[in-house]
Amino acid sequence: MQHHLRDFAHHASITGLLFSVLTQFTEKCYGTNTSGAFVIVDVRDRSFIGEDVSQKLLFGIVFWFFHLVSDVAGSGKRDSEGTGIPGPILSTAKLLSATPLFMNQVNDQDNREFSVFISKLFNGTYFGERDESGKLIPLRFDFRTELGVYCHVGKQALPVLLNEVCVRAFYMIRRFTMEVVEKQVHRFTDLEKLDWTCIKPSGNRTIDRMLTVASVTFTLADTTDAALHAAIESGGNWVIFSGRFVARYNYVGAGRAAVAIVKEVSNEKKEAQLIHERMILMEAKADLMFQHLQEFKKQLNERLTAYLVEDIEAFLEGFNNINAGLRSNDSNLVIQGNVTIQQALGREAQFTNQDEFDDLMDSDLPLQF
Repeated sequence: MQHHLRDFAHHASITGLLFSVLTQFTEKCYGTNTSGAFVIVDVRDRSFIGEDVSQKLLFGIVFWFFHLVSDVAGSGKRDSEGTGIPGPILSTAKLLSATPLFMNQVNDQDNREFSVFISKLFNGTYFGERDESGKLIPLRFDFRTELGVYCHVGKQALPVLLNEVCVRAFYMIRRFTMEVVEKQVHRFTDLEKLDWTCIKPSGNRTIDRMLTVASVTFTLADTTDAALHAAIESGGNWVIFSGRFVARYNYVGAGRAAVAIVKEVSNEKKEAQLIHERMILMEAKADLMFQHLQEFKKQLNERLTAYLVEDIEAFLEGFNNINAGLRSNDSNLVIQGNVTIQQALGREAQFTNQDEFDDLMDSDLPLQF
């Protein structure tokens, strides 16, 4: 009753198809034994093994598909004696149970606990209930059950998808209108003026935040609706209330809201990190600027001091020459002192001795002060 689950080639998944083709070329079956350990055994009935490559591919792919279709009939009715086949979810879980990650989890009967759990899901004993006479009514988690889950998830995803489409559509319409007004678009040829990066409803913080608000609002409204309906239908019975609430709750919407919140938190974290990095960069620039200012101040003081020392020495030398010239009635010495002072002030003297002064006085050149 468990061979559809234990034989990986009976799984309705990509891995099931790969193991089916592998079986054709190796003539071995791949799966788990009763305790959940991975085993490889020889194929006993070779009538299902192709003789050449084309026939092996035909048996491994086409016959595998129709064989699974026929096995689905085993789960078509609750009272059917067939075992059905595991769906993609249970198939993946069974494949993972044979990996080293779960192989070390062994119970007292030397069975892999995760493998036992999957087997109970498949044969219906895990969710099954007993009637008044104590007979077990199995509730199998097989391909048909998973198909129902997919349909239910699809129904829940429709309003979530509609909510997101509406938010993105309104964002795009508003941004498009703003661009048209700003760029003064009056004809179709003017559309090339538009900045479509500002119009597309993705890849920016505004649309992410709008989707977060919309998703959380949708989830809160859906939770309230599910709680109200469950409360009315339960009549105060908490057990019935829990069942009704779980059945009506939109898990897809809650998942979308969780993803939006995580993305919003991530964006806020990135912005905070960016602000922090900018502050560090500004502090580094400020420290560098302060160091440059200190160095400039130091150089300025040194140059100013040297300049003042040179000027003071020049002024003293000039005044000393003038005083000495006045005491000795030496006009050339007085003129030389005057020239020294003018050079310290950055000016060029018109004469440097008595003869040049006399020539200047006899010429028509103006005397500069």
